[in-house]
Amino acid sequence: MQLITKLIKDKPILLGVKYESEYRAIQKYKDFGFDFEKSFHAEIEIITHTNLNLTLVCDNGDKFVYRDLEFNGRKLKMFFDYVKQNTPFTFVHFYTHLDNELVAQDRYSREKYVRVTGYTIKQAH
Repeated sequence: MQLITKLIKDKPILLGVKYESEYRAIQKYKDFGFDFEKSFHAEIEIITHTNLNLTLVCDNGDKFVYRDLEFNGRKLKMFFDYVKQNTPFTFVHFYTHLDNELVAQDRYSREKYVRVTGYTIKQAH
C-alpha cells in the first residue's frame, strides 16, 4: 500500500492510503468502523526513506494502524510544509482507476471522511 497526498487549489487537503481496488478501499473503511464525527491525530513513524507506519488516533483513544506504507519523501515534505502543525486535513482511502487516484466512497462512506486536526512525525529507532 502507498501513502498519497493531494494538494489541489480550492479542494480539501487530502492524505490517504491507496489500495489496489475500490472494493478493498471501501472494505477497510467498514473494517475499521471509523467514527466520522470524531477528530483524529496522525502519528507518522518513518521506518526507511521509502516506508512508514501511520497510526490514526481518535479523540476517544481508538487507534487505526497502517503498516509499512510506501511514500514519496518529497511529496510528503511538501504536504506537511503546506499543512503546518495544526491545520486540519482529511484522511481518505484511494484506489486507482484508469491511471487516476480516486477517493473510495460507497453508501457507507459517502461524504464521510476522517478529519485529522494534528500530527506528529518521528523516526523509527
